[in-house]
Amino acid sequence: MFLAGTKFAPSLRPSRRDAEILQHTRQKVEQTVQASPRLLNERIAELSHEWDMGRSIAAILGVLVVAGSILALVSPWWLILSGLAGTALLSFGIFGWCPLVPVMRQYGFRTSAEIAHEKYALKVLRGDFQKVACIQTPEEREAIANMEGEGGPACDLILPDAADPHIVHETLEAVRR
Repeated sequence: MFLAGTKFAPSLRPSRRDAEILQHTRQKVEQTVQASPRLLNERIAELSHEWDMGRSIAAILGVLVVAGSILALVSPWWLILSGLAGTALLSFGIFGWCPLVPVMRQYGFRTSAEIAHEKYALKVLRGDFQKVACIQTPEEREAIANMEGEGGPACDLILPDAADPHIVHETLEAVRR
């Protein structure tokens, strides 16, 4: 079975390391909430440039394929390295898993989804989605569908304190779903 669009096939049983990575993400969000808006923007920019596990695995395996091919000029036995790395790269591309996945997790590499969860949690806390339309009735839904452009009028809501740890936890849980 092919996993279309999957960058990483998660384990059926989350490991202790997965829980540690999630806890670290929560701590980073909590630290950033209590920081200035400038630091919040800097953290979001950092996340935009963070290499996820899939990108790192593809780069490592690509380097091994090229290195094995070049070293094959010295000895044909180096083609084994290229073949193994190429097979692992193919496995990762098709199934979202290769032997490097558990190793990368042990070193704390996060999946693109985990990085996106933190990024969107920070964007929620920054207030990026406050102007998203609040649709409460079918009539409102139809009215917004008939409007030109995107969205519609935002609802006036009383927003909770973004620094509240309970709100941070709820935000991370909502983004994970």
